[in-house]
Amino acid sequence: MIRPTEVLRARVRRFVEDELDVDFDSDNITDDTDLFAERIVDSLKFVALVEFSESLAGSPLSLQDLEPASLATVNRIVGLIERLASEVP
Repeated sequence: MIRPTEVLRARVRRFVEDELDVDFDSDNITDDTDLFAERIVDSLKFVALVEFSESLAGSPLSLQDLEPASLATVNRIVGLIERLASEVP
């Protein structure tokens, strides 16, 4: 059985691959790789990442959620989206 977290992780990975131009296999990127430290995310890609996260969560990110640490890895993005989605009435 596929769990919702796995489906969400796959969607986030697909976004990172397509929009941030990452190849998880050949670039040696994992779900715990810091996308900022590896210079994968720049200011324009950060905006796209925020918009993508908000669309999946169904709500806007707060100022606290906009901290790069909250969006630094695939796993952190998944956790943030799951938390935000659970808070939507």
